[in-house]
Amino acid sequence: MRSGHVSILSPVLALGLALASTAAADTLGAAPSDPGRVTRVGPGVKELDVGGLFLFSLRAEAGATTTSISTLAGIGLQHFLRANVSVGGTLLASYEDLGGGVRVSAAGAAVSTTHHWRLGLGAFLRPGAGIGLLLGRQRTELGPGQLASATVVTGLVQLAAPIAYFPSPRLVLQAGPEFIVALDRVSPAEGAGHGSTRVTGGFAVRAGYVF
Repeated sequence: MRSGHVSILSPVLALGLALASTAAADTLGAAPSDPGRVTRVGPGVKELDVGGLFLFSLRAEAGATTTSISTLAGIGLQHFLRANVSVGGTLLASYEDLGGGVRVSAAGAAVSTTHHWRLGLGAFLRPGAGIGLLLGRQRTELGPGQLASATVVTGLVQLAAPIAYFPSPRLVLQAGPEFIVALDRVSPAEGAGHGSTRVTGGFAVRAGYVF
């Protein structure tokens, strides 16, 4: 009876060990100065991350300039095509309070490419660029019980240069500046639509699982 259990469990254990070995994400200790540290991310590796960007926006519209504070959150997946170079996609959700009873909520997606420049001790500089699209709704409080609504379409260009740190081959923590150029098109239910341009800068924080 005991030998039967061993014969059944052996293939399962072998498969588990094989998956664990092939799923190793990063090369450890490739440089003598960084023993035990992540020094590169190899081709075929994937990274699932979540995070948010806290934004300070400068908006130019109809000859007037306004500022606002907003957030942009997302969950993304990166795939490394070759060592230290990845492409990925991110699902986005945003919320912005423009003041004066005007609020905008939107959702969309972006694609990006990122390069990893090793800094040492498990840290990397991660410059990246991306483009995306958001679809949402702008709501304006006109008075007690009065609310105007408009459709908002936003095209995004993202530029980022965060620092990423790998405390282990499976976990990455990332923080740093990110800039966004956004082209908005606001179309109210009644009346003509109008466009605006935003230049946004903020501090992004993300955490990821590498597999």
